[in-house]
Amino acid sequence: MNHEKLKKAVENIEGLSVMKKSPRNRDYYFLRIRSVRRGFHGKGSVNVERAIRWDGKTRSIQPLIAEAIKIRDGLSKSTEKIRASKDSFSRIIDKWYKSKKDVPSFGQKKLMLNKRVREFWDEKKIKDFSYGMVQQWIDETKKHHPRSIGNTYGMLKDLLRFAKINNYLDYDQERMPRIKVKTPKKSRTKLSNEEYEIFLEYIRKCKLYPFYRMTFETGLRGQEVCALTWGDWNSEESSLYVSKAVKSDDNFKPYIGELKNYGEPRKVFINEALNTYLRDYFKEIMDSEKVGKRSLIIKNKICPLSLEGGERVQKWSDSEILTPRIIASHIRYHLNKIDLPAALKDKLHGTKRTMGIGAHTGRVNFATKASKHLNQFELQKMLGHKDLQSTAIYYQPDEEEMKESYKKLKNLYKNT
Repeated sequence: MNHEKLKKAVENIEGLSVMKKSPRNRDYYFLRIRSVRRGFHGKGSVNVERAIRWDGKTRSIQPLIAEAIKIRDGLSKSTEKIRASKDSFSRIIDKWYKSKKDVPSFGQKKLMLNKRVREFWDEKKIKDFSYGMVQQWIDETKKHHPRSIGNTYGMLKDLLRFAKINNYLDYDQERMPRIKVKTPKKSRTKLSNEEYEIFLEYIRKCKLYPFYRMTFETGLRGQEVCALTWGDWNSEESSLYVSKAVKSDDNFKPYIGELKNYGEPRKVFINEALNTYLRDYFKEIMDSEKVGKRSLIIKNKICPLSLEGGERVQKWSDSEILTPRIIASHIRYHLNKIDLPAALKDKLHGTKRTMGIGAHTGRVNFATKASKHLNQFELQKMLGHKDLQSTAIYYQPDEEEMKESYKKLKNLYKNT
């Protein structure tokens, strides 16, 4: 097989490896290219930089490998040297961001980078770096953005680590200032079965109704639901084929790309009620628009919930693709227009301890309820988690469950 030939051909070539994916019974191979950069500390930092997609037929193996080696060599050497004696952190930040651009979901952090890191560090000279400078930045950031200091500091430390590995800067990790985050982390909003039914009933006319219906009842990520097309739905088998996800580029323009963490495509089975709804919804929109296998199920279209006359969900964009963040903002913005019970409306708006309703709410609710009936490996497969530790979060017992557990230990030291 071509796959085996390619694998054998690159096994002794540093930085190259082969990964195989088979969406829709068609084989694709990814020649992954790794760039090894060594810092003055002698250790290497290995990062996946590029991947060349190959269908196994259209190109021969040797030219493919030659192209990969050329890309690897280009990545391994710095194309533009930074002079630490004269240059500012702006150049390092640009290079660091470019190296992170292909990391899933990293594009969403561009706003945080520009507002909370660049404003302080852009004009600072590399030669003037000190731990006192880091402490000064922490104090200023804490003052204006206390809730996000933990995430922002993590971003800064990753930036400095990149600078150290590439010999732009020398510092001691152990001497870096430590921070104490006093603001408690908010938990996700969880709805009871009754609250979920009420919420669905009140947003039934909203064009985003199918989004929340699918996230709550399948546990898919918001970006996966936004990328689903009618061709991914199999009504006879009652299933959805999940092979892509919505992402945002540097300018926050949405596009459809790979799954999060380069995950494997998976088939998700849906309940009969959801399958019937999709069948009815498909017939309903067939009368008003042209629908094909490549048509998105969730589109940026006119929504009755948007203002009085009804406008597109994202009125300033001509793209049909919606992002989960836009969907969550749309629902939260129009919550006051929906005649929901006061207690449920407050819950969806969020409290000091819980977040309001968002694109991830449905996935969290599904995973929490499913964890009572499935083992961790089954749920991991359903949710598309790469690491089992991500799935284990949903198996944390709540206060009521702990009470029941302690009751079982009532006669622990008594003779039975």
